[in-house]
Amino acid sequence: MTATLIPNIVFYYTAALRFAGAVVLVPLLLVTTATAQQGTVDENVNTASTVLSAEKPYAAILTLRMWNRNGKAGALVTSSRIIQTAKDFTVPHLPLAAGDWRCVIMDEGRNALDTIVLHQPLMRRIEFPDDNGSLTTRRFPESETEVIVRFRFTAAMTLIRIENINNQLLPEFVTEAPIVQH
Repeated sequence: MTATLIPNIVFYYTAALRFAGAVVLVPLLLVTTATAQQGTVDENVNTASTVLSAEKPYAAILTLRMWNRNGKAGALVTSSRIIQTAKDFTVPHLPLAAGDWRCVIMDEGRNALDTIVLHQPLMRRIEFPDDNGSLTTRRFPESETEVIVRFRFTAAMTLIRIENINNQLLPEFVTEAPIVQH
């Protein structure tokens, strides 16, 4: 007789545990659902103001090989990466000078979205202490160099146009390349 009572006791015990679990879990589920619905309502109300911030922040990192041989300027995108990051790459805008290079980031319609100025990338600058303790700067022209360009990237950015700034401070077209992940 005791052998048949043990399965019955186990059955009633597990049934009681299920009932107690349901009593605890159902109110918790209702509270969680109400909180989730409230969050959805808040998001729908503020959709217009958060559309731009909803896009995850990306950055493009391009490696450019630049040269100027016999008066002929050229550039080539040797590698490019698009990464997700929260870092901001804003730099202060300085005035243009002869020998600067400008990278114009464009969309498919060739509208300028961003501009990055590379200040005299083909001039190597070396600083060293003088005999009197002050710093002396010397610049040496190079015929070729490689630079890394970083900027905030959005899905609309598809092309990069590279220009050389001449002695009259006017841009001269060098090359144009797509912005893709290599």
